[in-house]
Amino acid sequence: MYAWGIPLAITTSYVFLAVRQDLRLWIPGLIGASALAVSSLAVLLYAGEHGKVRFSAGMILVLGLLFRMLFLFRLPELSDDIYRYLWDGLQTLQGVNPYGLAPSSVQPLDAAEAALQHKVNHPQFVTIYPTMSRLIFALGAAVSGSVTGMKVILVILDMIACVVILKLLTHRNQPAWRAALYAWHPLPVIEIAGSGHVDGAGILFLLVTLGVLFPRSSPVSVAASCDHIEPFHRKRNSFIAGIFFAASVLVKFIPLVYLPVLLVAGAYPLVMISGFFSGTVLLCIPFLSDSSHMFGTLGAYLKNWEFANFAFRTLRLMMSSGDHARMILSFLFVICVLYLTVFPRINRTDCTKKESSSLPVKAMYGITFGFLLLTPALHPWYALYLVALFPFIAGPAGLVFSWAVFLSYHVLIEYTVLGRWIENDTIAAAVWLAPVAAWLASLIVKAVRPHEPVIRSL
Repeated sequence: MYAWGIPLAITTSYVFLAVRQDLRLWIPGLIGASALAVSSLAVLLYAGEHGKVRFSAGMILVLGLLFRMLFLFRLPELSDDIYRYLWDGLQTLQGVNPYGLAPSSVQPLDAAEAALQHKVNHPQFVTIYPTMSRLIFALGAAVSGSVTGMKVILVILDMIACVVILKLLTHRNQPAWRAALYAWHPLPVIEIAGSGHVDGAGILFLLVTLGVLFPRSSPVSVAASCDHIEPFHRKRNSFIAGIFFAASVLVKFIPLVYLPVLLVAGAYPLVMISGFFSGTVLLCIPFLSDSSHMFGTLGAYLKNWEFANFAFRTLRLMMSSGDHARMILSFLFVICVLYLTVFPRINRTDCTKKESSSLPVKAMYGITFGFLLLTPALHPWYALYLVALFPFIAGPAGLVFSWAVFLSYHVLIEYTVLGRWIENDTIAAAVWLAPVAAWLASLIVKAVRPHEPVIRSL
């Protein structure tokens, strides 16, 4: 039953969405179909933990690619970020620095460029995307100069990430079926193949970082005597991991929140940080001119942007100040990162125990959760970083949260029909409280059935 029922249910949900003309007018359908897909993945996780399901790596990759192909050639209906990507990529290919001029300040060369310029969101700001993103945007624009060409590159990078997940699972003696928790999940399918978000590229480099820094199933964050890898190779791996992590951060700055954990958990933190700075310098040198303007846009985003976060909206209402709410949430997040950074240390057991190798991933999972719950702007694609960790650690709260973020697209219904962007406090509360309720429910189940090997962790 599980062998065919789970893929059939997930495939049905994607086919249902793929035949819709405009997903903005089918938001309830999107929420329902994504609920079916995520529920099926929850069943997969439960069945897999009980040894009742097996899927080959080939089947996971083939279906993952099929699901993405269903949305590859659609227009990006749920987000218009990809038009900024294409604009930046085309400007780079023309020798124009996107950090130097905002799109609204550029005189279009032809009607096609003028049409694209009109679709770029917030054209009064220079690009907010770091240098690695610019290289990806230029590559995507070079493919065909179209949205589809950009999405082709992003989907290729996303599928490579699926392959890397399978390799990481193999090195950790974990079954291949766990990779489906990412490869078949609606977030990467909808947000990368459908909307064309670049976060998948950052996730790819982050996964490679983990693979290089913590090779195979050898325990991590342990004394050198517990590790049989020669010190030279371990230092080399730490340096290379730093370079890949720099690439991840320079796609989007979000992965920077993992740096403390990676430094503490790694064997040679100073070597890794030197690799990180070397990679940053290497990737930034070609774009140094006017690159400081990017931080002006980033500052405006951090100070003014908000979306669908119940914690921020509640604090802002209580304190009558968005600035104060941001300060409180930032403080709470710093506390979260500090605690989870030392988590691998204070919870580390003897290096011969298998669990020690999963502690850094657990810490990253918790940091991602903290970021999503505390960021003032909770865009659905931000949860991609959480879903990327599902093959290694997943639980009821995470799975529910990865679906609940789709609820925030409710705002598009009225915006598409009437042109009014009005967020709903009830929806924001549901997105935020749904994983909390799932976590509490899991605690109750665990208390009632303490010996049941159900879905673990958050």
